[in-house]
Amino acid sequence: MAPDDHGNHGGHGPSPTLDDDTPAPLLPNATATIYLDGLIYAAYNENRKVLETAVLTKAPGHEVVVRVSVRGDETPLFPTPEQPWSRKHIDVSAAAPFWLYVDSGNGLDTNEFSAELHRGNCSRSFDSLFNFEGQHDKPLLVKQGNFAVFNFPHGTSYSAETKPAELMRIPARGDVDDAQPAGQINVSNLAGIDIDAVSSGAGKKSIVLANQDGRNEVFRFELEPDKQYKIEILNQPEEGSNEHNPEQHFLQFYKLFDLDHANNPQFLLLDPEHAHDSEETPGSEELGDPPSPDNPPCAPGRSGGTGGLGTGG
Repeated sequence: MAPDDHGNHGGHGPSPTLDDDTPAPLLPNATATIYLDGLIYAAYNENRKVLETAVLTKAPGHEVVVRVSVRGDETPLFPTPEQPWSRKHIDVSAAAPFWLYVDSGNGLDTNEFSAELHRGNCSRSFDSLFNFEGQHDKPLLVKQGNFAVFNFPHGTSYSAETKPAELMRIPARGDVDDAQPAGQINVSNLAGIDIDAVSSGAGKKSIVLANQDGRNEVFRFELEPDKQYKIEILNQPEEGSNEHNPEQHFLQFYKLFDLDHANNPQFLLLDPEHAHDSEETPGSEELGDPPSPDNPPCAPGRSGGTGGLGTGG
């Protein structure tokens, strides 16, 4: 079963969710779309054919929301009182690594891993996710113990929504008040993974979230014709949070990396869709309205290589 939560942020009450008008899937025949938002770093492992993601769990004021519904009907299929989910970072870390995969009758079978990236010169390209290694012009090692791994061995990964943002550069040893504009870029503020597998006759296929190498299932839903699941994995500000300092949001990504700020710059995205007022100083407390759970000011990021996280999942 899923990690239970006996605190204030368990799966028994209403869960925050993405807006009802979430972007349409990339694949016209998708039976499930997984949306990733917030402090989540994606790294494609070409050898394993797995999208490996690091969900930062050393981010005070944030929590991990996992929610499943049928597109067009916001009634939650997961979590429920019978199948709870703890949003607390400590619980998610303890239960990780997770696998969100398609079971075609063989369980979590490495021979069936087939995750791929949608690339090309278009706004929905996976390359639209913010490339930390590209900006720093070198590989960035992730710090063990600072994140929970969510693996996606099936589906097509892409940018579900790409919008303009202001890129700011913070010099080595500097803070947000020292940030200088580095140009406007188009960047993803919502990642998507489309699944197009579907049951047919006796060939039943299901979308499954599991841990313990697939032995412990958190949820399972059959992939049926004419039904599309919307699965949200959001590492977002806690419900009721009104903190909008960049140091409490996008810059927390740097807790993932073994990167000495004394000798390296940092980069910050100011996204108009995430309530930032570009006329104010980046470190000011007057950056605009506080973030809402439906609109976390932490866009997902990615690595620049194809070797995955290097954690073994």
